[in-house]
Amino acid sequence: MKATKLIVSLLVLAVPSLVQATVEAGKTYRIVPDTDGTKSLFVQNASLDDKAAVVVWTETDVPAQQWQAEDAGNGCFALRNVYTGMYLDASNIALTQRSQRYAWQLELVDESTNAYLLKATDRDRYLRVVSTTDGRQPQVGTNAQTWRLVEVEPCTAFTSTERQRMLYGFLSHYLQDKGSGYRTFINGGWGEAETMEALLDCYEATGDRVFVQTFEACYNYLCYHVGSTWNGGTVVGGYNWYGYDFNDDVMWLIIAAARAYHLTGKQSYLTDAKRNFDLIWERAYLGYVGLLRWAEHTGDRNGANSCINGPAEVAACYIAAGTGDDSYYEKARELYTNQRKHLFVPATGQVYDAVVFDPTTATVTSRNTWASTYNQGTMLGAAVLLYRHYGDAQYREDADRIVSYAREHLCNSQGVVSVCQNADGDFQGFKGILMRYAGLYAREFADNDCQQWLIRNAFHAYNNMNSHSFGHSAWLTKAREDMTFGEVDYSREGSAFGASTALTAACGAPLEERLAGDEPWKRTIDAASAQTTADGGLTFVCHLTQSGQYKVCVRYRSDEKRNVYFTANEADAVMTVYPATNGQTNMVTLFATLVEGDNTLTFSANPSLPAIERLEVMFLGRVEGKLEAEYGVTSGLAAIASDDGASGGRYVGYMGNGTNNLLTFRYDAPKVGNYDLDVVYFCGQNRLMYVRVNGSAKTMQTYASTGSWEASSAQTKTLSVTLKAGTNTLVMGNDSGLTPHVDYIELRPQEGSTAISRVPVVADARSLYTLSGVRLAEPVARGIYIQGHKKYVVK
Repeated sequence: MKATKLIVSLLVLAVPSLVQATVEAGKTYRIVPDTDGTKSLFVQNASLDDKAAVVVWTETDVPAQQWQAEDAGNGCFALRNVYTGMYLDASNIALTQRSQRYAWQLELVDESTNAYLLKATDRDRYLRVVSTTDGRQPQVGTNAQTWRLVEVEPCTAFTSTERQRMLYGFLSHYLQDKGSGYRTFINGGWGEAETMEALLDCYEATGDRVFVQTFEACYNYLCYHVGSTWNGGTVVGGYNWYGYDFNDDVMWLIIAAARAYHLTGKQSYLTDAKRNFDLIWERAYLGYVGLLRWAEHTGDRNGANSCINGPAEVAACYIAAGTGDDSYYEKARELYTNQRKHLFVPATGQVYDAVVFDPTTATVTSRNTWASTYNQGTMLGAAVLLYRHYGDAQYREDADRIVSYAREHLCNSQGVVSVCQNADGDFQGFKGILMRYAGLYAREFADNDCQQWLIRNAFHAYNNMNSHSFGHSAWLTKAREDMTFGEVDYSREGSAFGASTALTAACGAPLEERLAGDEPWKRTIDAASAQTTADGGLTFVCHLTQSGQYKVCVRYRSDEKRNVYFTANEADAVMTVYPATNGQTNMVTLFATLVEGDNTLTFSANPSLPAIERLEVMFLGRVEGKLEAEYGVTSGLAAIASDDGASGGRYVGYMGNGTNNLLTFRYDAPKVGNYDLDVVYFCGQNRLMYVRVNGSAKTMQTYASTGSWEASSAQTKTLSVTLKAGTNTLVMGNDSGLTPHVDYIELRPQEGSTAISRVPVVADARSLYTLSGVRLAEPVARGIYIQGHKKYVVK
């Protein structure tokens, strides 16, 4: 219902007068001290507790700093916090939030700026604050102070918009460019591996290739220092690796590599994961108890910790799924069985930390019963993956109890994780691991309550970010503007690990948004509706109301490992291994950029497909046409540099003057066709640069001087390019001269461009004709094509 504008009696300074208030019931406002427009009222630490302090804080544009006006009668308002749902209250002089409604009288000072005196009606006193330093709690007193009510759009839920702000804020602050296509966050250690895995969480949740490209650059940098075998160590150029000692350090990286294979299909990731898993198994396996040793030099060599065995179980399952080698599932099952025997309480779901054995009797000599988020997380992940393969109900029961224990014992009364409130060291990253595998559990079993729990944690972390859109691992504490937490400077590279945990929470659960036309965010298509192709493949038709990035989950059964090719709308085929399922229904996750209207999703294999039961097509996000240069792939001497005038504060320069000094963008086009490409650049003199699309010719263009080498002088040059559906590469460079600096590019489909596209040949090809596409590049392959409304057959 439309909010009704209220007429209130207002006092303008010391002169009584009656005017109309511009504040309206139902609208949402920032409450800003008139002496400092950069601050507003904030529920301290975004607390959900009754009687929590309300303080002045630097504006961070989060719902804990938003207040909705409600009609309190007699011309007064109650001010309800958008995030906590509680009311601004001054019944005890100091400003707090309370569950009971509390009335304020707004006395107008300046209608043009929406400036008011806020009068507590039960005390006949005015709201004031002595200092606008962050964290200062206002009080009510006889001295009046002016406040401005600035209308804002309320943020009432955690959506892809908030998630994207978190993800890109993290990248913008912590990602370090090392040149030659290399990047890093922490310069080594197991925290590097876990931060890299957070990028995979981001990719799996959004389909945004920025994250998988960044993962690859970080992975390559790690391997540059550490090599292809990770059971050694190095401290080179500040890059640290401790694989010579800690078996779990290596296992975290093995998991990241194995997951990267499943998400990208790049075989080298799986090869690296298997090679290094075998090395750790050989040196760390305690055969007399069927568990892995934690460390080779630290601690007791007859000690087995959950932090190595849980990750090893997860890694073995991913390797088995990728290679089709069931012996790795058996290794995972053996480790899990013995971890369950010695380090788990089945009745409660508590995962113990460590146990030490007498090697002669295989009996326990000591046990550490401490429960932590990362141990709960990895055993949970193992239980889910083993249940997926074996279908044993015990794994599902264990998973249920592990989640319950974490929520009941490691969270506060509102369900927000309350342990590991650190901003540095190992503890800072623990709860991200719980969030990762809780997300796997929630998605696997469609547990909506667990999904909402994940989102609640992500939303709390979001509310406690600073104005730079990133925070630390202590989700229960607001991130300070000076980037310190106690004695810790969390702006430094070592804190990227902790800051990444919020990303994992944000990406753990699907966000139930709706597409245009109020269609559901997920579509399930049964195999019975698919058409069989001439070569024994299957083609599904999926009708969507919006172009975007989608996750395609394939539910299938197979008696043996199979290599399956997937094509979306005639984009390049992607091969994925479908492992044997042991009689169970398994799942493979694919990513595709799909279009509004009908989409053809084709699966083929030689000699035959597995038994595909259904597809689950889930909307991840809109295809963004704007690509920041700093998230592209730099090679050679091309490098990321900072300039406050650039979009995002960074740009890429030093390209050209050689064949290797390049900037490469990858763009997932929603459809084939002609696109306008805007290149936003700056340079102090005329420069030449080519944009090479999908390996085409290097066509040089002149980029006129913008008059300065400052980003504030940037101009836009528009080119026309032809893109295919799916992934395209756009490479910028100049073999013989330097290029301009590039801030970002933007791609837009051209309206009404003539196009030709190939039609998949099926039993009834007429039903699958599409009238959109791109002009064909030579040579033309055999097939059926259309242009406009005419059909062409190339034999």
